[in-house]
Amino acid sequence: MTEPLIIYKQEKGIGVIRLNRPPLNIFNKEMSALLDEILTKVETDATLRVVILCAEGRTFSAGSDMKEILDYIENGTYIDGKMTHELSNRNRIANLPIPTIAAVESSAYGGGFEMILSCDMILSSPSATYSMATTDIGSYPGAGGGARLIRLVGRSRAMEHMYFSRKMTAQEGLEWGMINAIASEGTAFDLAMQWAEEIASKPDISMRAVKELVNGLTIPDEKYTDDLHQRISGKVIEAGKLQEGIEQFFFEKEARKKIEN
Repeated sequence: MTEPLIIYKQEKGIGVIRLNRPPLNIFNKEMSALLDEILTKVETDATLRVVILCAEGRTFSAGSDMKEILDYIENGTYIDGKMTHELSNRNRIANLPIPTIAAVESSAYGGGFEMILSCDMILSSPSATYSMATTDIGSYPGAGGGARLIRLVGRSRAMEHMYFSRKMTAQEGLEWGMINAIASEGTAFDLAMQWAEEIASKPDISMRAVKELVNGLTIPDEKYTDDLHQRISGKVIEAGKLQEGIEQFFFEKEARKKIEN
């Protein structure tokens, strides 16, 4: 029996959401729909105390399926069909009333990076790297990740990171305040479980109160930020560079295959 693209398990008040489309865990429509179903379970489960987000494979997630992005653009549904859903999805993770921990054993790029930024805390393996690579193909962090990165590392560092699509190392992420702790290689999930178990042992009302306080003090008006993202995404699509960038990506990919063969 084939395993689902996202595996969800809950035990002793700890929920584990594990991306399961290795090696790159690229998000497609099926995966996004499944994550929505899982988030509904999490939102309605009063027994949950904490949630861990993790992944199988050599990359936590390399973002969205670019073939599907081309379909969205060509069908004129990129904003309403894709970006509206992604913003909602990331906001649902950020707005969960209980603590959330991202356990990153490997690298996260583009939309995958934006996803882990929706969590309250990030625990990383030392070799993991992080990049908003979307600016290289004519796009930008349109699912809320840019705003969250600014709040975590500051305006100047976030802009440098996005302008140059540079890779942030785990050590840089720790020093800049984005990453909470670096685990030994391959043990980020184990550390996340330790943290989750300690959180789960504390009074639930206290953990929920802290989450409500921090979100209330640090997250700007959601409607304003969502409208801003949608407006900018519209400009990106109108410019046509994203479609060109994706088509160029696939052209170069096919060219490399011919050389290798």
